[in-house]
Amino acid sequence: MENPKFEVGLMFTSKKQFKDAMDSYSIKWGKNHAFKKNDKTRLRAVCKVEKCHWFIHASKMQDSDNFLIKTFGPKHKYGMALSNKHVTSTFLSKRYLEYLSLNTNVSIGESQDKICIELNVNISRTQAYKTFRKAKTIIYGIIRPNTQDFRIIVQSF
Repeated sequence: MENPKFEVGLMFTSKKQFKDAMDSYSIKWGKNHAFKKNDKTRLRAVCKVEKCHWFIHASKMQDSDNFLIKTFGPKHKYGMALSNKHVTSTFLSKRYLEYLSLNTNVSIGESQDKICIELNVNISRTQAYKTFRKAKTIIYGIIRPNTQDFRIIVQSF
């Protein structure tokens, strides 16, 4: 979900899908959130800016794994944040997988600039490198030794 628009009654197929949508929302709009309640049946996220009263609450529906937004707070009171903890190398590698697979000669610096411009966030060269490495792992199917996947492949021979 690249551009989620939250509203009361919006349903997600799982808790993970809701959390991923929250991360995308936070990155898209430059807002940082924290989960105040996060258990098997409910999620409550609030804005990390102390004087902002924005919140969202979703809970699990009975007899299914779906999560439904029950309440949604007022608009954010503050502008965009340039640093965002939800911009991780895993998130970026999934988001830019197609771009990195089609542009095999792009440098780390070029991809870092592209990410900074498109998402309006600052990322370090190290984070850009990790993004690059994770995407290449997915693209080329590189599996590191000493992992469960590697052991399974070796045992199958």
